[in-house]
Amino acid sequence: MNSQLTKLVEYMKSHKIYGAKHIPEELIINSRTRHLSKSERKEFLDAYHDHEFLFHKLKKRTGRGSEWHISLNVKELANFQNIE
Repeated sequence: MNSQLTKLVEYMKSHKIYGAKHIPEELIINSRTRHLSKSERKEFLDAYHDHEFLFHKLKKRTGRGSEWHISLNVKELANFQNIE
């Protein structure tokens, strides 16, 4: 797994963003990849899309329309960590 993706998962675990608690996908992806170069960002996004099963993704209505929000999928995360 990409090191930046690992940091993203660790950030979400430390802030207890799993289950019913969620965060806008665009906000967290941009905040975690702001300092990366274009190639590193592409590498991160490829790894993120390969490991999407680790996240619950749902469409939420907001004041600006609707956005995708994510939270950690605890069951998949536990299974995935047992494999690694």
